[in-house]
Amino acid sequence: PNACINHTLDFEIVVPQPAPEAGTGQTVTILQQDAGVMNLFDYVTAPYDNYGEWTEITSSGLLSNNIWDAGSATNGTYQFKYTVNGQCSGTDEAIITIVLEDCIEALDDINTTPINGNTGGDAGINVYTNDTLNGATANSGTVTLTSTPTSELSIDPVTGAVTVAPNTPAGTYTINYTICETANLSNCDTATATVVVDNPIVANDDTIASTGGNVLS
Repeated sequence: PNACINHTLDFEIVVPQPAPEAGTGQTVTILQQDAGVMNLFDYVTAPYDNYGEWTEITSSGLLSNNIWDAGSATNGTYQFKYTVNGQCSGTDEAIITIVLEDCIEALDDINTTPINGNTGGDAGINVYTNDTLNGATANSGTVTLTSTPTSELSIDPVTGAVTVAPNTPAGTYTINYTICETANLSNCDTATATVVVDNPIVANDDTIASTGGNVLS
């Protein structure tokens, strides 16, 4: 009477569904000149599910699915969200932050002709000459120059000219300076100007005054 023959037994097997995974987002800084068409999945750290949805938190209007046309964007900070909804429940999100910056480059300088330290003056260097912002020569209209004058050297932040102080002893002197993009003062680069100074010997003619007297023959 207790046998289970001819009895129907019902079983429910529950298969747990894996939680959705959107991966881990990153913050990256990219130079404007290197920007182009970007696959946002390149900036998500695995593991992540590939069936989620991309949306832009900012408003460049240049996002298509997971592809962002960074080459058509202006400098600035852009954010994107990758959302993965679970098959039954649950949601996971990852945030990608991309900072587009101009390329700024400050290069070292050195004078080609030693400067007379007795008189001082223009060192023959304009630090802006070989410094660039996004490929164009930097100037006081596009970058902000800062430097700390030394006892021997100083830099004019407007013109970029390096000046030697009068009565500077012979030797080789350096001065560091930094240029920052005026529109984005966190985008900076630093370089060094080197100036060779000499102190030429100057021999001046002398005149001996006559004291009078007779000339002996």
